[in-house]
Amino acid sequence: MNLTNLECDYFDVTPAKGQENGETFTHIPIQPGEWLLGDRAYGRVAGLTYVSNHGGFSIARIASNFPMEDANGKRVSLLEYMRTLKKTG
Repeated sequence: MNLTNLECDYFDVTPAKGQENGETFTHIPIQPGEWLLGDRAYGRVAGLTYVSNHGGFSIARIASNFPMEDANGKRVSLLEYMRTLKKTG
């Protein structure tokens, strides 16, 4: 959805069966600088990587076992990282 005019700027109807079905960002053409918002089904490595590799940005709910890495490729535990954050306010 284009937030400036609230119009749908892309949609795709996928088949109910077969490998091309399902909710994934990989079905969507990405323009550099675009933001994509998706629910949990979109929070998968392949789709998020696809968006990033095409110059886009994504926001998606991810599962607690989502594999995360730091800039050096080292596995990171998001929960452990969040426990180090200090409370404010």
